[in-house]
Amino acid sequence: MTLLDRIETVRHLRPGQIAWLVRRRVCDQYLQRSLPPLPADVPTVRKTAFSRTPFLPQPPATDFSPDSESIALLNRTAEHSCPVKWNREDMGKLWVTELNYFHWLSPEVGYAAAKPYIMDWIANAPHRPHVPAWDPFAVAQRILHWTRLLDDWRDDWSSDPDAAEILRHLLRQARFLAANQQFELLGNHLIKTAAGLFAAGTFLSGDEATGWRSQATEILTAQAAEQVLPDGGHYERSPMYHLLVLQDLLDVINMCTRKEPLADTLTPIVGSMLEFADACAAPDGRILLLNDSALGQAPTRRDILEYGGRVTGAPPSQSSGEFPDLPDFGIRRIASEHWVVWADTGKIGPDFLPAHAHADTATILAWSRDNPVLIDSGTYCYDGDPARRSYDRSGPAHNVLTIDGQCSAKCWDTFRVARRPREVQASSEAVNTVTVTHDGFRTLPGNPLHVRRVTCQDKQLIVTDTVEFKSNTSAEVQIFWHFASETDVGKPESADGAWRVPFTIGDTGFTMSLDRADSVEILEMPSSQRMNVDQKTPTARVTFHVTEETEAACRVSIRPA
Repeated sequence: MTLLDRIETVRHLRPGQIAWLVRRRVCDQYLQRSLPPLPADVPTVRKTAFSRTPFLPQPPATDFSPDSESIALLNRTAEHSCPVKWNREDMGKLWVTELNYFHWLSPEVGYAAAKPYIMDWIANAPHRPHVPAWDPFAVAQRILHWTRLLDDWRDDWSSDPDAAEILRHLLRQARFLAANQQFELLGNHLIKTAAGLFAAGTFLSGDEATGWRSQATEILTAQAAEQVLPDGGHYERSPMYHLLVLQDLLDVINMCTRKEPLADTLTPIVGSMLEFADACAAPDGRILLLNDSALGQAPTRRDILEYGGRVTGAPPSQSSGEFPDLPDFGIRRIASEHWVVWADTGKIGPDFLPAHAHADTATILAWSRDNPVLIDSGTYCYDGDPARRSYDRSGPAHNVLTIDGQCSAKCWDTFRVARRPREVQASSEAVNTVTVTHDGFRTLPGNPLHVRRVTCQDKQLIVTDTVEFKSNTSAEVQIFWHFASETDVGKPESADGAWRVPFTIGDTGFTMSLDRADSVEILEMPSSQRMNVDQKTPTARVTFHVTEETEAACRVSIRPA
């Protein structure tokens, strides 16, 4: 990665982010800041109700049993019994961080069976800065789960002599979190660390705990207002993180008293987020795998919508059947009798926070009579396989085009983006047509502009990609079309510059027709609908060359045979 790419990445950060990054990444490590000391006094616990309604369990909590002596996180399984390897090196940093969340314990496990794991963490986890166990996000997750578990098990631990040690360590973590809110990262991270601090301030009593609630309330009030877009979507523009942030805000409301102002502030915001979650879905009800999204990492949409109804007192929203226009988040749905298509029509994310962005501007996801036809290749991992992470975020992993091998955004490292589209415009001529225009390739010769027009026309899905250059230019354009994994794709056939690709999904045959291409190849390319679950999907790679032209277009149509 060049120095210019690094400058392009950093220049979009906010001054406050840079200041906090310097403090976290330079000052704290240089000064070798330590964790707060373990308090001598045992904190007291509030006697008032901790939640309005049962919390929604995280997916790992539905699968873990102490009797199994193993645990599955991020779809990777490892042995799990006391003493636990809290900082193991063989499973990757994210896996170890999730292990330290404690979100794999559910109230149904019971205090007697869960206590050994909590005491083991106290005794054997590395208690020093800059390890996964003390990542602020992990501390927040752990506080959120310890407090709700202890609240459920009050009658069981109230007479346990070891409870004092657990509460002292909970207090220590809360003090650490109060001093380490993730202002340098913002986004879902800051919502999480504030929600964790609010949980600590709600569960424990005293002036210090009240101060944490005030601190968390101030952060949550400001961040929820900024991070939730007018159409109800979360500004990081990942359907998965939308659900995770929504769950955090619902958890905060769940911990509020009925008359608490914060609940009144957050309720209309989560209301719009619930409406967005209801609308933004595949025909089978699952989330759209846009940007960093994967199945199974967040509770399902249905569970979130039901939980939202319980927390806010409003019934779960019901889809109106109309095709929603979600311009702030940047996706649009079009349809005909045979087709449902979602198009990515917006920015990759906030300029100052593109951590979960992919080079997928103008990509489409398509279903024919509720059967997936064109899919996104998903998100396989964040760590452990840099090449795969780079691929997942690249243009060839999505239903988009590249020019001379360059993508519409230059994603690098795990969560960095240098060049990205500056202008993205979208228009809908009717419920069955959308046009997307973006300048993500503007730094290439000829300052190319990409225009994609998508139409659902009776049985046909028609996509026209036009590349407009400001001067005569020669370039190689490649367009990628990722078929659903169960698709049987036949051999491409060409005649007079036009191509025909037959394929079958289940009992239904389809034909993909292309009116301009020098070559069409069918490749097996990586795909991952769930993290760390590797699949292969048939992909059509369409190549055509621009030779001293100012405009070139390729039209693709797909229809049942």
